Amino acid sequence: GELEEKSLRAEVGTRNNSGEFSGYGQGVSTVILRRPFLEVDAKIQGQDSFAARPGESLEMEISFRNNLPVPVQNAVVQASFGGRGFDERQIRVRDGVYRVSDKKGIWNSSSAPFLEKLDPGKSGLLRLQLVMLEPTPQNSADKEFKTTIDLDIRPGVLPSGFSGTDVTGDDAFEIKLISRLQLVRRGFYFSATLPNSGPLPPRVGQETTFTVVWSLINSTNDLSNVVVRARLPAYMSWKNAVIPREAAVNFDSASGEILWQVGELKAGVGYLSPAREITFQIGLTPSPNQVGQSPELVSAVQAAGRDNFAGREVEMEAPALTLGLEDDPKVDFSQTAV
Repeated sequence: GELEEKSLRAEVGTRNNSGEFSGYGQGVSTVILRRPFLEVDAKIQGQDSFAARPGESLEMEISFRNNLPVPVQNAVVQASFGGRGFDERQIRVRDGVYRVSDKKGIWNSSSAPFLEKLDPGKSGLLRLQLVMLEPTPQNSADKEFKTTIDLDIRPGVLPSGFSGTDVTGDDAFEIKLISRLQLVRRGFYFSATLPNSGPLPPRVGQETTFTVVWSLINSTNDLSNVVVRARLPAYMSWKNAVIPREAAVNFDSASGEILWQVGELKAGVGYLSPAREITFQIGLTPSPNQVGQSPELVSAVQAAGRDNFAGREVEMEAPALTLGLEDDPKVDFSQTAV
């Protein structure tokens, strides 16, 4: 039905020291909630608000309905865009137009003939597509991007018997942009930071050490509880040399897991301030069955954290580091196999 009853019960009383409540009066009242005369409701993937990834393409579904007891002539639906984080050039309004001058999507009976006459109880669906930007922070204001979309539906002609009544329906939608977390991993034999030793190319039964650098970059929102983890294969050893020394890095010799507890990672790290980095040293002692191969030095490395603004977990993975050492310009190709 068009009307929905909600009962509210209130009790008045006192609470004594032990927390027991003794009531001396109560009342029940019934509130009637009326559906709006004209109704509009926007959803993305069935949700009333949305957290989007940079560059993500989204489709918004806008449902509308006439709850009046009389037909509505020439209904107009509008979607007003505000905020930042969306690519204005890529908005597509199906059965409607996008007006750049005031950032509005508009549907009326000339573009959508089904809006010409909405009978009582009649409903329908409109669609628009939008694409999120991939912002690269230029200054400290480039954070916490969000897009607001305010929707309304109104009749072209006010139905008779409803003059002086606001029959407009409205809805508000918010899209928060998720931060882009990036993880870069590099490996070196020739390193001034942590000098290495041992034969290159590595030889069976002899240890050669390598320097690994992990760098974290974060775009537009502050992240918390950031952790980076990877594993060392069984033939690799952890040399217990980490820069900076105060970094919260642990190595579990039983599982081979390296865990870096980064904690907080502010917006703009790697753009407006230096990337968050650690450097550590590992050792490879090849076995006879690795001759002619470029073994993995560190397995795939994963970073994860919580985006405080978007309220979402973010994560990413970088590929395994091998003896290929493609980041070390001084390593010759002939040195990249055992």
